[in-house]
Amino acid sequence: MKKMCSWFIIALAISVMSFPGFAGDMEILFDSPALNTDRPLFSSLKMASDGKTAWAGTQKAILRFTALAREEFTRETTAAFSEASCYNFKPLAFDTRGTLWVGLTCRKGAPLATYDGSEWKIVNRDILPLPEYVKQVEHMAFDKNNVMWLTTYDGLLRYDGKEWKLFSPENSLIPHRQISAMNIDKSGIVWIGTAKGDIVRYDGARWEVFKAGTAGLQMGGTAKSIKFDRNGIMYFVNYTGAAYRYAGGKFHLIGCGYGNGCYFEDVAFDTQNVLWIANNFNHGTSRAPGLLRQDGKKLTSFNLPNNASWWLEIDPAGNKWIASSGKFNARGSIILFREGGVKAR
Repeated sequence: MKKMCSWFIIALAISVMSFPGFAGDMEILFDSPALNTDRPLFSSLKMASDGKTAWAGTQKAILRFTALAREEFTRETTAAFSEASCYNFKPLAFDTRGTLWVGLTCRKGAPLATYDGSEWKIVNRDILPLPEYVKQVEHMAFDKNNVMWLTTYDGLLRYDGKEWKLFSPENSLIPHRQISAMNIDKSGIVWIGTAKGDIVRYDGARWEVFKAGTAGLQMGGTAKSIKFDRNGIMYFVNYTGAAYRYAGGKFHLIGCGYGNGCYFEDVAFDTQNVLWIANNFNHGTSRAPGLLRQDGKKLTSFNLPNNASWWLEIDPAGNKWIASSGKFNARGSIILFREGGVKAR
């Protein structure tokens, strides 16, 4: 990854307002200074289990959004991050107790931090006995029994509170140790995407591997994000802008049907199980706006202030949380959108 310039986020400004032309459908909760880059500002966007709090990560800060305020936790303002000299914040997952787990880079070596609602802690070996080879954590999820699953450069790791189990090509059917995406469905099945474009599912006893170029998967599409609809159906988007749905033992490419096509960055589902798409206007052949709703064969588009939408979450009130940015000299923004007006959270 290219080194971010020191000015990437020097000052963070908030602007909470209705966007002109949207009749109160939109609020901009966060605006960064203009960015001289087309890289995404935000590492991830996660909705807390309470459905009312959203978290986003940047190189310099982790941001919390509630109904009352936005808070920034940085190396300058948070003692735990200052002492360990931490940066590159990425919200990863919430455990069954509601504790937030964050991936980060610290000069003292800690790859994880936790927040229990009142206190930040750098995860040392007294909190979690991480194996020595775990230097960075890219993805994490907890199953219904609060068993931790995470990915590292060595493969897929499982921790049940007593011992670690590493799954790699040497002892499992995982075809590659580099994992690009991971999530767990409501049945407890672990889904992962590999750097070679394969999709793997593991139910705790049996592995099922879908190699790129088979079962409806195209070649060269490394998974970026794995989500599930309200019925538990698995969807994923990849780094070539495509999206797939798993059904009947194979994957089905989701067509967008908008102009010259869409470039999917993320998907989410509302309470009616309608598919919403974070679209990237800056990539591929896309000419569609930053937010799309696909209800059956009907597709509706919504313009956003920025060209590129990177991450998407939907809260129980129907508000769409979008982490977005634009082209060179544009801003990075967290946008809240809902037709008919944003609802109180």
